[in-house]
Amino acid sequence: MTYIFESGLAHHIEGLIQQKRADGYAYHAEEKLLKRFDTFCVQNYPELATVTYEMAAKWSEARPCEGDAYHNRRISVVKVLGEYILSLGQEAYIPDFFCKAYRPALYIPSKDEVKELLRKMDIRTSHNPEQLVLQRTFYKCGLSMRQICLAIPSDMITHDLFHIRDNICYDPMHQSHNHRHCQWD
Repeated sequence: MTYIFESGLAHHIEGLIQQKRADGYAYHAEEKLLKRFDTFCVQNYPELATVTYEMAAKWSEARPCEGDAYHNRRISVVKVLGEYILSLGQEAYIPDFFCKAYRPALYIPSKDEVKELLRKMDIRTSHNPEQLVLQRTFYKCGLSMRQICLAIPSDMITHDLFHIRDNICYDPMHQSHNHRHCQWD
């Protein structure tokens, strides 16, 4: 662990981080937020060893110059911590103090825009053929830009299987909940 946790929730926080990392998640940004929550608990609730309503409500108070997305991330890690404590058979409050107004803007391209994008990707430029195949494969599998940017050659295990970081595998031969099936035109 990068941080030393000192509150009454320290053993729960450390257990959550260990579990997430054992599941294959890096959990670095969340660990940093949990350290801030731990410091908050040391200052305000040093005797408490579980998440309470009062604690979550005070933690969820908006801060100056804080955007909705960051506020939601702060609350989300406490919610996950509360769920982890509940999974251990202990009592904990699950906060629901999210900013309901925050909705990330999603853009879904039209069929014509997708066709144009793929047509332009087929134009012979400085791209080598392997890059074009990978671009089409990633796009067809519905990978996020983050997953595409994190992909490295060692992630290509075989011709049929790509291992994408954050414990997500995409295998065209399987259709379980952990895999996405790529259909080729």
